[in-house]
Amino acid sequence: MMTFNLRMDTKDDGENAWPNRKEQVLQTIQSQNPDILSIQEGLYHMVAYLNTNLSAYTMIGMGRDGGTAGEYNAIFYKKEILLLKQQGQFWLSATPNVPGSKSWGSGSNRICTWGEFMYSDCSLDAFYIFNTHLDNASQLARLKGSEVIMSQIKPLLQKGASVLLTGDLNCGNNNEVINCIEEWGLKNQYVKGRTFHDFLGGETGEQIDYIFLFGEYELKKITVDRRSFNGKYPSDHYPVVANVSFHK
Repeated sequence: MMTFNLRMDTKDDGENAWPNRKEQVLQTIQSQNPDILSIQEGLYHMVAYLNTNLSAYTMIGMGRDGGTAGEYNAIFYKKEILLLKQQGQFWLSATPNVPGSKSWGSGSNRICTWGEFMYSDCSLDAFYIFNTHLDNASQLARLKGSEVIMSQIKPLLQKGASVLLTGDLNCGNNNEVINCIEEWGLKNQYVKGRTFHDFLGGETGEQIDYIFLFGEYELKKITVDRRSFNGKYPSDHYPVVANVSFHK
């Protein structure tokens, strides 16, 4: 399992703009070779690039402005080994079924994309993945947004399903948002050091990119991929990668 904020494509990033680093993003993903990849901040052409070049994968999700417009929280999965049973997307607002909606002083409209999967060899029961990107401007929006997400996840937890929540939550481990998610039953898989680095690298700082788990599982390993390529970073976030074994 890999979660990776790609950093949206903007000319303001200069030499760090998407066209100058998209091959490094692809190389990072391919070297980790995850069964499932959650991304954030992917505009349509960025998602299309990955979809074209990651031939072993297919994806679910739409833009946060509806259809192909706006940033995606897409979920890519290996199509030869995973079966998609159902999928959906909702907005982190008081009207979660209204595309493009936002509430609570949110700086941007925010979404959560989800899918129910099972392995094609039936080696595991079905499991769910929710992928999100909480607001950067409003703590209230982060809290309320996490409540919207958990309102969708809690019924699954109550029936004993295995659930993963991934994404950029725009807050550190001591934030009330993280505490509330853990109180609801999902366990944060902590990593050491920063996951957002603003293209500067380094380790000192807070984790804001997360993988939460619920169910009967063994966490074999979790790492932050802090590699650079010729002194340049694939994104302003490091990807977080977890090797997880769920028990049938």
